[in-house]
Amino acid sequence: MKKQFNSTKASVVRFGTAIVLLFTLSTASATSVLNNDEPFVAVKYIGQVEQRAQFQLDLINDNDETVFLTIQEEDGSVLYREKIAKKILTKKFEWHNTDHNSSKLIFTVTGEKSKKAQVFEVNSKVRTVQDVVITKM
Repeated sequence: MKKQFNSTKASVVRFGTAIVLLFTLSTASATSVLNNDEPFVAVKYIGQVEQRAQFQLDLINDNDETVFLTIQEEDGSVLYREKIAKKILTKKFEWHNTDHNSSKLIFTVTGEKSKKAQVFEVNSKVRTVQDVVITKM
């Protein structure tokens, strides 16, 4: 009887798959329904490239108010800040989470005059997936 041993490459692929599944479950999105005072904002998880999570921010601002975009980590440290005066914006961000203790990103879009904020939390959890393969010889 032959025993099948997991190679390092197979283990890396399994771990990568677990991470992709993890971020797929941690997608945040929202729309401002029937409220024209706030811009439409959506934050989506779009995949992973070289162990970096990829997110896309979509913004449609029908009113002429400038907004501020802030991306923070769980501990409150600011990773990114931008003042946006465009009516339509699609922007991609990547996050290389080397510190596994920080598992939350907070996207905040705030109106400059109205001070109304839309907040999106992206949470991640690490899970282990074990594959068992039975091969007929």
